[in-house]
Amino acid sequence: MELLEIDDLTVLKAIIDDNKLFTVSNIYSQGQLGFPCFQFDLTNRSVKPINIKILRLVGSSYENWDLAFWFNSFNNNLERSYIEAMNQPEIYEELISAVESDLTRDIF
Repeated sequence: MELLEIDDLTVLKAIIDDNKLFTVSNIYSQGQLGFPCFQFDLTNRSVKPINIKILRLVGSSYENWDLAFWFNSFNNNLERSYIEAMNQPEIYEELISAVESDLTRDIF
């Protein structure tokens, strides 16, 4: 919340509900949620726009750790993980195509 300069939990919940950000749960932290850091642009103190595009494509069909592990998986067409591709704006079109391809193959 500090990174995004949000001081109201309802604002954070709205961002999550709007598929702009996803959470992961930690079974050892008594229900506290975590936010994988690759979703954030630390320089601009915001959620990466490409993260929002991907989450909107995926919808709510995949969530939590399954989604985090998918982001970290290697994509042969991209020749890198989805997380790595998110840091390379020059291949965003290829990245979105790879996500769409995964969706048609029912990977989610």
